[in-house]
Amino acid sequence: MSTLTALALMLAAPTSESAAKLVDEGVAFYRNFQDTRAEAKLRAALLVEPPAQLLAQAHLYLGLIAFNALKPVEARSEFELAIADDSTIELPIQASPKARIAFAEARADLANQLARVVPAPALPVALTDPYAEVAKPTPRSHALGWTLGALGVAAAIVAVVGAMEVVSYDSFVGSVNAAPGSVTASAAASARASAQGWQVAAPICGAFAVAGVVTAAVTW
Repeated sequence: MSTLTALALMLAAPTSESAAKLVDEGVAFYRNFQDTRAEAKLRAALLVEPPAQLLAQAHLYLGLIAFNALKPVEARSEFELAIADDSTIELPIQASPKARIAFAEARADLANQLARVVPAPALPVALTDPYAEVAKPTPRSHALGWTLGALGVAAAIVAVVGAMEVVSYDSFVGSVNAAPGSVTASAAASARASAQGWQVAAPICGAFAVAGVVTAAVTW
């Protein structure tokens, strides 16, 4: 190939300016109801690989041409390509209501496709940042368990003391019966009152002791 031939081909090679002209001509043909000529101009513009806005406009009108030709699947595909190249693009004012519905559906489908993109799984800390400090689990406090256990033990001691007082009173009554007059009436009444009090308090303390020990074991 001669140098002059190569230079001529370079000069004849389409540019973004020629793409803009092709798109404008294609749009003009479309508005004059010449869909075949409009499609040829728009397809030629796509071969130039124009900027995104020109690409979007070409695909938009190719979608309208496909819609006029009763090719809804092709129209939907062209609309999606137009929106992907320029998310702000809109149909021309003179577009039919049916075309607007198809365009809105294409926009919704594209949005759903983007929403279904699954994000990449997070890498382990060792891979993302070797110097990142791994969070250590917070040690569990056993203060409540210790407190409940201590209360349970104290209640158990009181219950045992109360039981011993009741048993001691039973022995006291036996000795008084064996030796009448050996103990004054006031002393006997005091011992009886104390024993009666412990008969009520000792079981309650025992119940508290059991409950405290069980609760301490659960909360430990």
